[in-house]
Order: sequence, then C-alpha cells, then structure tokens
Amino acid sequence: MKGIAEDFAAHTPVRTTIEYQATDGDIVISRGTSRAVHDRGTYLGFKSPTGHESEHKAIVIHRIAEGKIVEEWSAGSPAPLLESLAQEIRERERFEQDLRVARTIQRASRPRRCPH
Repeated sequence: MKGIAEDFAAHTPVRTTIEYQATDGDIVISRGTSRAVHDRGTYLGFKSPTGHESEHKAIVIHRIAEGKIVEEWSAGSPAPLLESLAQEIRERERFEQDLRVARTIQRASRPRRCPH
C-alpha cells in the first residue's frame, strides 16, 4: 500500500481508459490504459518530478459475488517503471560526468604553491 500511496503523491490523478470489457457469468475482464504525469514529488524514493507522462497498459480480471469484487487477477507491462529507472540512470551518469569535469577544472585552477 505504501507504493500505491507514493505513486498517487508523485503523479497527477491517473486517467484510465477502458478499451475493452466483457463478462462471462461472474467474471469481468477489462483491458485498459492508465496515464499520469510525474509532477508532484519523489517516486520510488529516488526521483524528483520530471514532468513526463507515463502510460501503463493492463488486463484485469475480477470475480464478482453478491455485487462485490471478491477476487482480482491482473497483468500489465512493466515498461513505465523500466523506462523511469533507465532515465534515472542516465541522469545520474550525466551528473557524475559533470562532477568529474568540475573537479578537473578546480584542480587545474588551483595555485601550485600556497601563496605567502
């Protein structure tokens, strides 16, 4: 539940589009796409807001009893999470490269001897 709360705290309200839905007795099958913009806060404990929109496709199967969902099965693509992690890695590598360049410049601009 903590992950869900963090997801909602970091993104604008999720927009979900149901693209297909069918029933078979007490089973409801739904296929949909959810979209959200990461613009509010940290996500997965390491990422500041990026402003990027993510998209997640999923198929969800519910079993209904007495008008309530009593079981749920789902399958979705992990692509948004993997894309997010890959982007974070690229950003960190770029930042580390910038730090290396800054250190080189600082070392080159230091006096070779202490001034008297």
